[in-house]
Amino acid sequence: MVSATVWRWKPSNGTGVLETSDGTFVWFHMTDLDGLTFTEVREGLPVEVVIDWTPQGKFQCRAEHVRPSSQPSSQ
Repeated sequence: MVSATVWRWKPSNGTGVLETSDGTFVWFHMTDLDGLTFTEVREGLPVEVVIDWTPQGKFQCRAEHVRPSSQPSSQ
């Protein structure tokens, strides 16, 4: 699992982008949510992700599992 933050979230199509601590952008779809509901996702939310290094559109990788972070939020 890699720590990341929801960088962009488009609820209208159920897709978003995560940013990892090393600056990697990871595409995700609402079907990748694991332990989070659609309504809980918001930009700035800390999460943990399993990354699949298969390119997805303009992104070099995509998420396999997006889970709530075990670290407390700073917000």
